[in-house]
Amino acid sequence: MLLERYCKLILIYKYTAFKSIQDLKNLAEDFKPANKKYGKMALGETLQECLKERIIDNPTYDFFLDIKNRFRDGFGHANASKILKGQTGRFILGKFNDLLAREVQTLTFQNIPPLHGVAVQQFASENGWGYFVSVENLVKRTLRHYINDLFDVNIKMVSPLP
Repeated sequence: MLLERYCKLILIYKYTAFKSIQDLKNLAEDFKPANKKYGKMALGETLQECLKERIIDNPTYDFFLDIKNRFRDGFGHANASKILKGQTGRFILGKFNDLLAREVQTLTFQNIPPLHGVAVQQFASENGWGYFVSVENLVKRTLRHYINDLFDVNIKMVSPLP
C-alpha cells in the first residue's frame, strides 16, 4: 500500500538525516538502524510515528487512521464489516411470478454477505479518489519540506474532484 510504504520511507530518511548516496560501501550500514526501527512497523504504529515526528498533523493522522481501519483493513483482510459498518440500502423485494407483490425494505449490508460485493464496490468508488488525493499530497508536501533542493518546489497538489 502506497501510504504504508511512503510513511516508512520518510521516517527512515528522516532518521538517517536524508543522507545522500555517495558512499555506496557503507550505505547498507547507514540505513540499518532506521530499517530495524521502522521497517517492520504496522501501519497504525507508522502513522503514530509520523504524527510524533510532525510529518503529519492530527487531522491527517485521524483521516489516515480511519482509512486504515476501514479501507485498508477491510480490503486487505477481507473483513467487510469494517467497510460496511452501519451502511444500509433500500431494496425492493418482490417475486418474479407476481410483479405487483413488492415491498421496500432497508437492509444493513454488513449482515448480508451476498450484498457485500455491491456495497464494497460502492464504498471504494466513493472513497478511493479522496484517499489517493490525500496520500499523493502527503508525498508532495514532504518532498517540498524535507528535500526541496532535489525537487521543484512548485509541485502542484492534486485537487479533490468537485
